[in-house]
Amino acid sequence: MGERRTFRTGGIASRTGGGLLPVSIAATAAGEPALEGSFIARQLRSGIFLHATDVREHEFISRFEVDPDIIVFVVLDGTLVFDVDDRPFRAADRGHCSDAGDCIALRRREHAYVVRKGLAGQRIRKVAVSVSGDWLQDLANGLGGPALRQFTGAHLAHAGWRATPRLRALAEQVLNPPELMPLLQDMYIESRCIEILGEAFATLGGDASVLLDAGQSTRDVLKARAARDYIEAHLDKALTLSDIAREVGVSVSSLQRSFRAVYGNTVVDYLRTRKLEGARDALERGTMSIAEAAFLAGYTSPANFTTAFRRAFGLLPRSLKR
Repeated sequence: MGERRTFRTGGIASRTGGGLLPVSIAATAAGEPALEGSFIARQLRSGIFLHATDVREHEFISRFEVDPDIIVFVVLDGTLVFDVDDRPFRAADRGHCSDAGDCIALRRREHAYVVRKGLAGQRIRKVAVSVSGDWLQDLANGLGGPALRQFTGAHLAHAGWRATPRLRALAEQVLNPPELMPLLQDMYIESRCIEILGEAFATLGGDASVLLDAGQSTRDVLKARAARDYIEAHLDKALTLSDIAREVGVSVSSLQRSFRAVYGNTVVDYLRTRKLEGARDALERGTMSIAEAAFLAGYTSPANFTTAFRRAFGLLPRSLKR
């Protein structure tokens, strides 16, 4: 099993479903490391391979070969840029599109050549979960439903969507697992990876309403987007459902219905998660005390804040306090 490692390097090795394959990484500035940070690389007991990173990038290009698989990326921060067999992909490209999907699923039906491109100065936090072997055979046999079977059958089939707060929380928990004995920590991480795959396969199979805009009326989509944009612009305010509904010109019940249909979660859950993420960022920067971060997230009780924070991210606020 792999371990969390801290590194500062201009070249690393990449593990795929078929074993270790060589990877070359070249930073453009002489003597400057390509990546600085930490990563987890684990082959899990269930046949899932996990690769998770929390790194600061310099400009670089890496090239490597991968075996056939299905891979699901959840990008928490930064923009993921890569080519597969000369076909470009981007995930969470928030700099160019506010609606850019922060999840992407990609089917590589053949051995493929991947070129990964680093963006100078960006911090990228992501979790990638891939499956091959028996998993792919079951999907190809239709055990996941006709939509998944169709997705599995096409080389470089792909889909992107906005992650639900639940999916982002699972990815956070993978990156920041609690301090447990090794066996229990492995079980903890593996269970989160299985849940990530479950959400992704439900989306790809059409069995969940988390795919952005899927099957929704144009009016519902526009109102839900307007509500989300208003929330994002006023995260420092004590927003209520009535405030948000009034701003986008709908009733509270209509807002709740449209938002859940488009984004797969309630307005309140979305707002709570985003405020917790803001508090987490402030604690990581060292700009706030735990009590101040709790107030920022809308909690009057630091104890309640700690409980919610651990439920969302799998760690205690004090573990981030500098």
